[in-house]
Amino acid sequence: MNQFVISRVLVGLGLIVELKNWWMTMNKIIISRVLVGLGLIVGLKSWWMTMQHVGDLQYVLTPEFTKGTTHAWYHAFRESMGDIAAMFAILTVFFGSRSFRTKATWWICLIIMLGYYLPFWIGTPFLPELAAPHLKAEVVHILMALFPLSGLLLARKEFLKEIRYKCKADKQGTLNSISKRL
Repeated sequence: MNQFVISRVLVGLGLIVELKNWWMTMNKIIISRVLVGLGLIVGLKSWWMTMQHVGDLQYVLTPEFTKGTTHAWYHAFRESMGDIAAMFAILTVFFGSRSFRTKATWWICLIIMLGYYLPFWIGTPFLPELAAPHLKAEVVHILMALFPLSGLLLARKEFLKEIRYKCKADKQGTLNSISKRL
């Protein structure tokens, strides 16, 4: 009888530990999602400012430019659509199925984020005109980069965890494979 009670207590303690581990995992991914979402929401201010250049007669090139004075609008629009695609990819990984968060997608998100945020500053040492036009824009750029990158770093362990699938054995004792469902 004592062995039975002890085994039940140990099982109960194991469940408590598993629950604690699950709770800690959920807290990290929730905080990461909040940081990523907050950064992308802050970034919508910068995105909207870029979109406002499209069609703005003050945002045109000199008449001597051979590709047309409004060619800058094309680049502003193209940049904005690329930004939407980057945001969508990041949100899909963070808010999608757990199986979307792998070591490879962590690196993909990092590359997307660096490609999205580094252009705010990388050219400035070489061409000062590439800097943000004013302090308010610089603060927006810093916040829109800081929050998602922090969220990605916080969630790194969640991306590196292996996903273990449980398979039930059929009557012959062989495992049902995922390919049978495809």
